[in-house]
Amino acid sequence: MDVRRVNPLSTQARAAQLYRMLLEVHAAVAQGGEPAAMLQKICDTAFRAEGVVAAWGALIDPRTDTLEPVAFPRMLKPFEALVRGMMNAPGASGNSPTVRAVREGLPQFVLEPRSLELPAEAQAMLGVLGIGAVAALPLSVGGRPAGVFTLYLRRAEDLDPQTQLVLRAAGESISLALQRFHDQKRLVESEAKFHALVEQSIAGIYMVDDERFAYVNPRLCEILGYSEAELLAMGPREVVLEEDRDLVLGNVRSRIAGQAQSLRYDFRVRRKDGTVRHVGVHGNAMAYGGRRVVIGLLQDISDRVLAEHTVEQQLDQLERAMVGTVGAMSAMVELRDPYTAGHERRVGSLARAIGEMLRLPAERARGLEIAGGLHDVGKISVPAEILSKPTRLSAVEFSLVKGHARSGYEILKDVDFPWPVAQATLQHHERLDGSGYPEGLKDGAIILEARILAVADVVESMSSHRPYRAALGIELALGEIEGNAGRLYDADVARACAQLFREKSYRFET
Repeated sequence: MDVRRVNPLSTQARAAQLYRMLLEVHAAVAQGGEPAAMLQKICDTAFRAEGVVAAWGALIDPRTDTLEPVAFPRMLKPFEALVRGMMNAPGASGNSPTVRAVREGLPQFVLEPRSLELPAEAQAMLGVLGIGAVAALPLSVGGRPAGVFTLYLRRAEDLDPQTQLVLRAAGESISLALQRFHDQKRLVESEAKFHALVEQSIAGIYMVDDERFAYVNPRLCEILGYSEAELLAMGPREVVLEEDRDLVLGNVRSRIAGQAQSLRYDFRVRRKDGTVRHVGVHGNAMAYGGRRVVIGLLQDISDRVLAEHTVEQQLDQLERAMVGTVGAMSAMVELRDPYTAGHERRVGSLARAIGEMLRLPAERARGLEIAGGLHDVGKISVPAEILSKPTRLSAVEFSLVKGHARSGYEILKDVDFPWPVAQATLQHHERLDGSGYPEGLKDGAIILEARILAVADVVESMSSHRPYRAALGIELALGEIEGNAGRLYDADVARACAQLFREKSYRFET
């Protein structure tokens, strides 16, 4: 049985670990996949955090309306029957934090679990595993209970207010991922149904001759809300939404004129009752009665379009959640070093702009902004009095500051970013001639992201105020990178940065 005994972390290191865990949770939910596999990955992530004895997740089986553990560690296997019984006892209304979380839809944080009125077997489990605090996070889909994510912690102090905030954010992110999986599944099912209906001709069928309907089937009448007689007296012009009318009529004319044989596309129609629906058509030109006509299949795809829009919105929410976490970590560093407030954000913005000047792909440039926002997160391990010291640092003090690059790497290395954020953080103080730190790397051993961060970091730092000196100004900063281009700094990166300020009028936001 893996009951870990470790020394408590310092406040700074614990805070860093908490935010690293939250970033890893965001990374896991952003990757999506089957809910059970996602929960298992998140449980593994939580288990690595200091003070966590075990983490497990359960989902509600819609067929039986019972909670089923889908991510359950080996150490809890001897107690699986007990846990299942407490979760799914008929009319369960006891003091189990897991049951309360699902029943009330609110996170449950219990600092003294042995004081609860629990069965003797449950109290024994708490003692055997050394559980001193419990956190149970409800999971939901569409506003309805979907499951629960539970953590057992060693001490009550391991569940302090800061930890509770991080866990609340993690629970919300997991619920958002479950909602996205649910909607994607509905989308796939909708697509499969759509294709099946078309193959079986259970779709709107129409014939257009001289821009008038020559034939419509009952399903098309049902989709558009008109009778057969009404549609045969009309044409596409009368039912297609005004904004899409030129597209549809142009496609009809091109096929009748022989410029195109077959077209598949989507547009919007206005039903007789005034409602707007999204439809997909597959139309072909053919000879009929000595004339060229268009015959096609039309299907209402409004549900599919709505599902796609919902998934896009949730992806945007996940992106904003990750950006918010990055901002929270930067703010945490700034609270300890108020003289550099905004430094990470400005470095990230400049790094992204340099990447765009170098014509990097948009997503890679976006990663530079994220890396810039996190490049100094390792300063959380540096004493605040050193960070804000108004005089020159001693050799010992400077060595502590230099350690922030590796500390930042240790915080970020296990987070599954789509960009090399941890490696860029580790290398952003390396220099091409090997005079940088922490590893004295040279030339090609330094990744491009780190070379860009190095230039952005130096330019922002020199042009801003510091406790030990006034701002040196942008021209001196540009002179530094241009004068040392090819020796300390990447020449192409230095050139792109200088062009931004001198030719593109780039300025730092305050």
